[in-house]
Amino acid sequence: MAFPRTVVGALALLLAVALLWTVLPGTSRAGQDTRSNRGPIVFFLTPQGVKDGRFRVDVRVDTHSGDLSRLDLQSATVLRLGTREYPALTPVSLGGHHGTGTLWFGLGEAPRAFEIVIRGVGTQGALSFRWP
Repeated sequence: MAFPRTVVGALALLLAVALLWTVLPGTSRAGQDTRSNRGPIVFFLTPQGVKDGRFRVDVRVDTHSGDLSRLDLQSATVLRLGTREYPALTPVSLGGHHGTGTLWFGLGEAPRAFEIVIRGVGTQGALSFRWP
């Protein structure tokens, strides 16, 4: 049974959009944009909302200039809401050249506008990621 070209074309377009949605760094399934930086250590941060009374931000870190195991994200990271700063609550264990983890912050609801600052990242100094 042959499908009309319009059906095949529409299915191909839907598949392409779905694939791009999962791999583009500017999108997230939770509806929040991913933020990233450029440099010897690249961070991709994606807010995922609140779970169990804590605000969750997924992190992916990539580098080809060293081992990530020396990077202490918990002590280096704060979330800013206006003038208030919230430290990361749990450690993120990284190693090798590529790592993933989750930063948790003591917020009972997901903020609309906020900033995440990661300090002391090699020669990059402080990195700032803002939403929206």
